Amino acid sequence: MLTASSISRLLNCPGSEALTKAETASQWADAGHAEHAELATRVRSGTLPSNLAAIVPPGARAELALSYDVATGVGRVIGEDIGRAYGAQGAFEIFGSADVVGVAGDAVVVVDWKTGFAEVEPAATNPQLALYALAACRALGRDRAIVHVAYTKMGSIDTAELDVLDLAAFANTLTGMHPRIAELQAAKKRGVPTREGAWCKHCASKSVCPSKNALLIQLGSKGLAVMGDAEMTASLARSGYEQLVAVEQLVKDARRRLETYVDEQGPIDLGNGRMYGRYARKGNEKLDGAIATQAIHEVVGESAREFEALAVERKVSKAAIDRAAKQLFVSGSAKKAASVITRIRELGGSKRTDECPVGEYHADRHRAAPPPDFDVVAVNALLEQA
Repeated sequence: MLTASSISRLLNCPGSEALTKAETASQWADAGHAEHAELATRVRSGTLPSNLAAIVPPGARAELALSYDVATGVGRVIGEDIGRAYGAQGAFEIFGSADVVGVAGDAVVVVDWKTGFAEVEPAATNPQLALYALAACRALGRDRAIVHVAYTKMGSIDTAELDVLDLAAFANTLTGMHPRIAELQAAKKRGVPTREGAWCKHCASKSVCPSKNALLIQLGSKGLAVMGDAEMTASLARSGYEQLVAVEQLVKDARRRLETYVDEQGPIDLGNGRMYGRYARKGNEKLDGAIATQAIHEVVGESAREFEALAVERKVSKAAIDRAAKQLFVSGSAKKAASVITRIRELGGSKRTDECPVGEYHADRHRAAPPPDFDVVAVNALLEQA
């Protein structure tokens, strides 16, 4: 089933549609879905924040499932808040669920909520938004669309208008894409061409992608282009850089999948007491600058101002206090620094927080941390950075 969210990938790498898919799920993704569900409720109840409400026309519908038939040029509205239950599929239909669809005068209005911090493709050239706009216009008898990408965390909104010519051009693009995908699916046994790029990020076929597997085979046999004894050239350097970026992305994907696994299933036992997962450890001690100043004046006495100038900048640390003591006191500097730090702690100006990184640790020396509680803001920030 072709969907709106895959259009960008398919336009750039049609061969990916012929590969085996591996669907994944995680608490992070679930949290992102939960925020979209909350926004849908607010659209229906008319309780959106004023900046977001300004782009949603009266009577707009949330989580609206649409389809566009590439062969007939017909768009249809399937239902509201139905998930992926799109029903019977035509041979050339593309489906999708738009966050918001409404009508303002002679134009369809489409809104796509982005609840993270990373930017996506601009509204004017965003294939997913264009598919929603095309399907809605064809279904509702409109010739133009106003499309918005609304960044809910940052408060910014990217807006574009797609007129009748823009919609027709995009329809022609889809018409050319569809038979190419069908050809590649038919030729799957002979192998399909793939192309790497930003569109790989959410592809469910990475594990069987010929491009990525070919890179791993090349690395195993020859290494990176920039390694070895060959004389470095501009061409070799360029090739090596491109390979390095691709390898880093592979490692990043693998590490993210491991981290998701241990957050959901617990640590991995590596044997001999070695574990991989989220574990608790002491963070660095943080000192409050204002309280540190008070403590310095109480402990150091007549040299307090000079001591403060050396130890306290925009922030204060134990290392800075040690350096200040060594510069001002020929003897007893360690004792003086310890006295200042002790007084800071007594005054409540010291804070040490437990950190819970994901990594390798030893069961005898560390304790496993409980699964993290995901708040929506942090979760979506991580999702967008992935």
